[in-house]
Amino acid sequence: MVIMTFGYANGSDIDTEGTIVIGFEAKDPARVKEIISIIDSEIEKYSKSGIEQEHIRNLINRTKAQKLLSTPSVSNDANQIGWTMMMYGVPDYYSANLELLEKLTPEKLQDAIRKHLLPMNRIVFYAVPLGTKAILEKKDETASEKSEIEKIEVKNNLTLLYKKNTEKPLLKCVIQLPISSDYETIENAGTISFMIEQMFRGSKNYSSLDISEWQEDHAVSLETFTSTKGTFIEFKCLKDDFPAFKKMLFDAFKNPAFEKTELDLAKEEVKADYNRSKSRAETVHRDFMKSVLYQNYRAGLSKEELTNIIINLKEEKLFDLHKDLFKSKKVIITLFGDITIAEAKNIAADIKAHIPNKKINIEKFYSITSSLNDTFVNEYKFEQVNIDLGCKAPSINDDDFVVMQLIEMILSGARGRLHQAVRGDNDLAYYAFPDYRYGENDGSFRLTSQTSIDKKDDLVRVMQNELEKLKTEEVSIEEITSAIEEQEKMLRTFLNENSMPYYITYYEAIGLGYDYIDRVSDIYKQVSQKDIQRVANKYFENVAIIISEPSEDVELMVE
Repeated sequence: MVIMTFGYANGSDIDTEGTIVIGFEAKDPARVKEIISIIDSEIEKYSKSGIEQEHIRNLINRTKAQKLLSTPSVSNDANQIGWTMMMYGVPDYYSANLELLEKLTPEKLQDAIRKHLLPMNRIVFYAVPLGTKAILEKKDETASEKSEIEKIEVKNNLTLLYKKNTEKPLLKCVIQLPISSDYETIENAGTISFMIEQMFRGSKNYSSLDISEWQEDHAVSLETFTSTKGTFIEFKCLKDDFPAFKKMLFDAFKNPAFEKTELDLAKEEVKADYNRSKSRAETVHRDFMKSVLYQNYRAGLSKEELTNIIINLKEEKLFDLHKDLFKSKKVIITLFGDITIAEAKNIAADIKAHIPNKKINIEKFYSITSSLNDTFVNEYKFEQVNIDLGCKAPSINDDDFVVMQLIEMILSGARGRLHQAVRGDNDLAYYAFPDYRYGENDGSFRLTSQTSIDKKDDLVRVMQNELEKLKTEEVSIEEITSAIEEQEKMLRTFLNENSMPYYITYYEAIGLGYDYIDRVSDIYKQVSQKDIQRVANKYFENVAIIISEPSEDVELMVE
């Protein structure tokens, strides 16, 4: 489809704005717009996941290597100094650039993608061979059509969320099944998610190579995700490719192969990810935090324990899991794209017909957050200090659920209370953020930050103070309104035709309704100042202070 691609960013410290350029040369000029849609899809994907700290480290190492391995040259060095002076106002930008790179995190990169690439405030320039311009323009003669999202009960226990969009001949689908990770125990944690992923790596009638080559040739994306909220199967393809793709999909539903070669490869990936994680302070701290808050529960298992469960997983166990769990009486299917409502109903009914219409007869096992009011310290072989303040929080079914969401919003963001406290008013940390997680029977609320050993005590005190203020001081109407408006802006920024199907499916699945995004601001506005203070006092009374800090034998670079 593409002969070559390239991308680069232009900008400097003295420019008011920069530019990002993505270019490619297409094999077939008629498919230029299709290629652009694929690039947009990839950008959307990496705005949510796929970037790891390892990628950033590789970039830093490559930057250092290029600097160290370059051959000195009078002309080249003079030219480099000139350009660097023009762009950055200094003769050598290497040290400053390296410092900026070392501050990058996957979260910061994903935020930048959402801020600069997803809004699509861009210019698209086509340079095509003489005589082929008409190929690109011929579709412009047909007006595109968009509809509002509709919720349709196709039949008992089959809910269809549908939106027509004829701008591109695409089909975006999300399938939600109530196959929850809560069906896992301490002994088999992580296996349901692994089994679902492996289902689509080969089946009775399609080998792994057949599937991967076909999906790559046709630019089909397929992702699966399993959590306490259920299992989500999400795919995007050209409308014309769907008939062939659904045969692979349905064969995976009914006849997964769980081939040994694929399982061995997947286990190697899991093990490699764990080995990489051992060099990350965040992994060690997260394991310690989970052991404190979820002792004797599935959620308290360490990264090593979860890895060993997958590595020791036998092929026959995957077939048992598939037989026992891949079935559902209730299905939610979301379809966006160039299809009529009649076509959407038929597709949804066809998908459900290929999923066993049976009830899962396995007991659920819920992890419950401990209510602790103490300090827990873990010494490790890393320099940075990781800190979490953790406490119980409302479940999704609790009346206080929306209030806690609003509290999270008040603390969140660059303008939120927490960042202002640790970074704006005090130079204590690069970041600090709240994290509210909720399920059917439990919820947890945490404040997370990272600092150096000399600032640890001050940072803990400031974070505690932010929780205390919510308990003792009334939040102003202006601050509540501002938090709601910031949340709405953020939603508008990253919710588009690519991301919307997943989110409306998610909200419908957890009982808030597919239109929750449209209603949520009005819902938040019903929360009173006294509600915030009451919920803060109810849940922030007991707070576990969880700290991972360098042991005595760690040589500190910052003192």
